[in-house]
Amino acid sequence: MMKNILLPTDFSSNSMNAINYALQFFKSEKCNFYILHVNRIVSVYDGASVYTPAASTNINAVCVEESKEVLKERLQTLQEQNKNSLHKFYALHDTNFFIESVRKHVEEKEIDLIVLGTKGASNAANKVIGTNTGDVIRKVACKTLIIPEKAIYTDLSTITFPTDFSLNYSIQTLNPLHELLRKTNANLQILHVTNSEVSLNANQQEIKIY
Repeated sequence: MMKNILLPTDFSSNSMNAINYALQFFKSEKCNFYILHVNRIVSVYDGASVYTPAASTNINAVCVEESKEVLKERLQTLQEQNKNSLHKFYALHDTNFFIESVRKHVEEKEIDLIVLGTKGASNAANKVIGTNTGDVIRKVACKTLIIPEKAIYTDLSTITFPTDFSLNYSIQTLNPLHELLRKTNANLQILHVTNSEVSLNANQQEIKIY
């Protein structure tokens, strides 16, 4: 069965690393890879803080043409470097809000998985993931694989599932984990972390057994 994978990119080394990770992760599966770049709409104001639509239109037009050309070059490079006959590549370009664009393509292309790169924790903001990545996790109804900065693909041997046993996980929620275990033949660790010595309540015990 052909998988449809969405790969948003801002052309940074981090996002390109996530794309390369995805190619290795799915090296044995038939996949359509959709490389998506979204141009942010630029608004230009003069010294009096007056919006100048003509200048904004010109700047946006230049940015769009430049990014389309870069996207075309990146797609060509991926096709030349990746000789896997199971993989097909397609370029997607939008001038829109990032999340709206991702949602649109998830629906139109029947996307099975989004793969995104994320940088390490920022000392300034103390954030583990970037704004766009966090928004995709929270606001887009699609499975998402987050690739840490500079991560290199290796075959998975152990998968850790952290839980406090407070949520009732449905089969639909657990199914991606089941698919991953079946695909990788990895071991599963269920990790429970608590900040108190209080025992699990009756509901937590039931979820743990489940």
